[in-house]
Amino acid sequence: MTDIAQRAGINRPALHYYFRTKERMLEAVYEDIVRSFMPKVVQLLTDRNTPLFERMEKVVDIYYGILLERPNLPMFGLREIYRDANHLLETAIKVSDGQVEMIREMMLEEMREGRVKTMPLEFVIYSFYGLLFAPFAFHPLVKLMTDVPDPLNKEYLAKWKTNIISQMRTLLEVKC
Repeated sequence: MTDIAQRAGINRPALHYYFRTKERMLEAVYEDIVRSFMPKVVQLLTDRNTPLFERMEKVVDIYYGILLERPNLPMFGLREIYRDANHLLETAIKVSDGQVEMIREMMLEEMREGRVKTMPLEFVIYSFYGLLFAPFAFHPLVKLMTDVPDPLNKEYLAKWKTNIISQMRTLLEVKC
């Protein structure tokens, strides 16, 4: 808390007075991050005039914008999931004003109406977020094991985005 107070340019008692606990401070940071992107994601995903995979590409762009500014966010999120997944989800639901549920319902509707394959929703979540966060979670190892100088540069991530969408198509696209 001392380091955070110093970076914020305030003293530790002021930080403690405002947030009271580390958990409240964490929640405030998380709320700020979720509120910075969730409305855009919901707006894109619920736009029926745009094909689903085009919407997904734009959602990846939104996430990349956030993750490039905060490349440690996926690892932080994983630690929080393991520390208290219930609190993390409750906070996301609370600050998203029902938008998390809207995304869930949109995906289930796509399945019900036959626009994508019907499958357990967790398969979609694991696939999308696993692919999305992989470069950010594994880039130190990838840099050591391959000739990719920086898997977090925009050019590389643009190529990876193509892979994400291709994998999601393979997972979800209904073959006629």
